[in-house]
Amino acid sequence: MSHQTDVFIIGSGVSGLYAAILLSKIGLSIQIIDNKTQSPSGLLVFSPRSLQLLKQMNLLDTITAKGMKHWRLDIYEHNALADSIQLWDNDVTGYNYCLSCEQSVVCDILRQHVSLDVMKERITKIEDQDDFKRIELSHGQCWKSQFVLVENDDTNLVRQTLGIGYKYHNNKRYFYTLQIAILQSNFPSIRQISVIKKNQENVLIVGHQDTLYITFEHKPSWSKVSIDDEIPVALALGHIKYMMDPFQVEFGRVKSYTKWKGDQRSSELFEHEGYFFIGSSSQTTSPLLDINAYFEGVQNLCWKLGLVFRQCASTTLLDTVNQETQLKSAEYIQTSIVWMERMLSTSPLREIRYQLDRLKRCFVGDTPYASNLINCHHQEISSTFEFTIGAGCLAPNGNLKPYSLVQLLLLTNTKPAKPATTQLKPSNSTSIEHSRGRSSSMNNSNLSNLFNIFQKGHKKQNSTSSNKMTVVTERRSSERWKSIRPNYLQLLDCIQSTTQFTLLVFCGSLSTFESSPLSKVTQQISSPISFLYHYTPDMMHSSSSPTTRWSASSIHSFYQRRSTDTTRSSFEDSLRFSYKPQPPSEPDLFSIMFISNSTKQEANQYLTQTPPSVVHSTWPFGLDKVYLDHDQQCYKAYEIKQPEIIVIRPDGYIGTRVDNYDQLCLYFDSFLTSPNEHSAAAVVAASYYG
Repeated sequence: MSHQTDVFIIGSGVSGLYAAILLSKIGLSIQIIDNKTQSPSGLLVFSPRSLQLLKQMNLLDTITAKGMKHWRLDIYEHNALADSIQLWDNDVTGYNYCLSCEQSVVCDILRQHVSLDVMKERITKIEDQDDFKRIELSHGQCWKSQFVLVENDDTNLVRQTLGIGYKYHNNKRYFYTLQIAILQSNFPSIRQISVIKKNQENVLIVGHQDTLYITFEHKPSWSKVSIDDEIPVALALGHIKYMMDPFQVEFGRVKSYTKWKGDQRSSELFEHEGYFFIGSSSQTTSPLLDINAYFEGVQNLCWKLGLVFRQCASTTLLDTVNQETQLKSAEYIQTSIVWMERMLSTSPLREIRYQLDRLKRCFVGDTPYASNLINCHHQEISSTFEFTIGAGCLAPNGNLKPYSLVQLLLLTNTKPAKPATTQLKPSNSTSIEHSRGRSSSMNNSNLSNLFNIFQKGHKKQNSTSSNKMTVVTERRSSERWKSIRPNYLQLLDCIQSTTQFTLLVFCGSLSTFESSPLSKVTQQISSPISFLYHYTPDMMHSSSSPTTRWSASSIHSFYQRRSTDTTRSSFEDSLRFSYKPQPPSEPDLFSIMFISNSTKQEANQYLTQTPPSVVHSTWPFGLDKVYLDHDQQCYKAYEIKQPEIIVIRPDGYIGTRVDNYDQLCLYFDSFLTSPNEHSAAAVVAASYYG
């Protein structure tokens, strides 16, 4: 019997399960097989970049609850702490620590998020048949799939069929990893990651809850055991206690004891005509680095597969998988080699510090990609300004004010029902429920005041009572601002998406944006014949989420409806009519976000002095898409010197930096295709002659 699926995954380890979650979220059907019966063992150490990816998939909190955070790498020499290195500290990812968690625990958590059972099967044959991959299983089942992801191929059947081998980097060194319970100890770094150096010997210790993971190299000089023979556990424990002396440690039971070879290997190809090697099938390096290389490779692959499968991108996009994965793989392998040669050897401390500083980006996980089809440097901008954060770099994090421009408008001019509910929680958009809740707490005078404020040249109220009311309102508003001043939004939390390109429009000052060249670019992007329509039809007429877009025109229309109907029931009907959310459609390919460097006071002045029609025309995507930078952090992080647009790829890397519409179109035209096969010229011609 023949079955069919979009993507067939061989292997249910961490990489295979993570790929299944990603692809399912994109909308592809998945089938996983694995003939392994034993649960995976060992400890995974997630880099700050991997933590960022887990956060996007709503997995970080669950794994953190089962894991252990590590803030530093401690180095001991001559029986004392010689250095404490903040190896994972960075300004890009939003996380300045790494996280350790047992591999079996991580797999169990990922399985809970995969909405299908893993088939316990073995592949007997795999071949290309027409436009599909035909996979025959040991129990007689047959599957057809457009793409095959190989994480664990013990029989090497896929590699033999394709003729793709491994590249090895041999160092002829053997290591042991001992997992052992700890009862008590006075070792200061018992919950950190540490290296102990003593008399030409080294041990690496990772403290995870009540367990130590201890790695040491097999040297006949101290073990008196041949390199081909295994070191007994008792001898290994004696060596470890000697290395940790003068610190005392009382060990419990041994949980595992593994010998492994310190070779690095990588696949000759990571992609070949619809077959992709991920996880341990793509490369093996150091236990501290492997999982992070696997996550990055899967993330890089899945968003490209999603675009090609939905016919939103040409197959040339998949050509970048090999290029970018090979680059990352080479960096991880080089870092692993240096780690083993320097950290687990007799190198002096000064040399270790230098190497760790040089390779820190690999431990953080933010090493950049090289320039290619989707990492495009435009000469017009790069020749004018020198960037360290350019195309191919991981998009840095930054803080924003905890409100969008529409929330600022409502919060500043709305009287709350109770003081306890006045604090505005940071959110990416204003939902219909939230808006309606606030509307119910507004009395008629507040609604009229807000409408009046949104009119140019509104009349001042002359009565003494009105002045007193204004003073009271301003005072209460000031108190609310004091309560939320320490809060902020993180930029990367606002643009989390595994399926969308995010256009970050750094628009400068609100008051001058209307007259800037970038304002014209915004109008072109919002035009019905822009690339938004070309690549994702009807994007502007549907919502990618069940939330409602608040625009200047919708607010203006809302209060026009309110002024013609004074009864409360009709007012609420008008509210529902004005803000009835559209049903979710297929994921949009683009999201847009404006970041202004105006202060809150300047934003308030802009909202009160600018006519609604001007506001609406200036911000056609809605005021809920406009945010204020928090102390210029985002502008500094992205090195913004003039208004420009930064394109963030779905995997979180910068695709390009542009300042005009033509550059933006050229960038997307180079690898995206229209799902309905209409060219941009045809769209323009149809609109002109139709």
